[in-house]
Amino acid sequence: MAKKHRENIDSENEPQVKWNLPLVPDGITARILNQDDSNGAVTALLDIPAGWEWNWKGYNKGPQEFFVIDGTFIQCNHRLTNGCYSYYPPGSLQENWKAEKSSTIYALFDSKPIFIESSTKNEQTNEEVIPNINTWEIEWVDPLKVTDPTTPFPPGAFIKPLRVNKETLASTYLAGLMPGWACELVEEHPVGEEEFTLGGDLLLGEVAGGYTLKKGSYFCRPPGVRHGPLVTKNGVVIICHPTGMLEINYHTNPDAKKIMRNYFEHKPWK
Repeated sequence: MAKKHRENIDSENEPQVKWNLPLVPDGITARILNQDDSNGAVTALLDIPAGWEWNWKGYNKGPQEFFVIDGTFIQCNHRLTNGCYSYYPPGSLQENWKAEKSSTIYALFDSKPIFIESSTKNEQTNEEVIPNINTWEIEWVDPLKVTDPTTPFPPGAFIKPLRVNKETLASTYLAGLMPGWACELVEEHPVGEEEFTLGGDLLLGEVAGGYTLKKGSYFCRPPGVRHGPLVTKNGVVIICHPTGMLEINYHTNPDAKKIMRNYFEHKPWK
């Protein structure tokens, strides 16, 4: 993963900047959560005012993932509302974007977004377009669909798969943990991971001194960063983007039970 290692980022505190890209009409502001200075990859929250519109037809030279956090966004004649997800592989044909309501979109670009006007596609992979998944309408499933832990998960962890790259096994999915879920072990992955918290709370022990994810929290880390124990008082939902199969190697922390007990005792119910 070439995006920067960032921990405990509160997206609400990130500055808003104009999203100035060739062809794209003015009006969108972006909170840049991460960038890759070598290839222009970027992760951002795009804030789009109601009535903004882009009448076009063409493609993005790189891959593009959108998750609508709030609002109503029309993309290629598909109506994406709160909780909807789309994926367009490099060179896949797109047309006409519009914000019916003020919208906030969590946007993942794995290379610099370069939009080209064209009436034909310029596909570079065998991946399929995912025009619209309404995540409220799909079921939570076993996390083993996209992970490979060396020790079984404690009960109460679920995922909603959104996309898996068949070649690299990189994926995008929602992860959900029930209130009161905890794992006293410390995790480590051989692949990078990038995550944004949609709601709830989750204590991540050890990493960056230990901190709690909340609504709007973001992190991006390279392989090998230890984090744990993991504890949630009220439950949590996170959108996750590992760069390959998320193998999970576990380690122990002699203070894990104390950390978990302290969190449960002092974290307020919500």
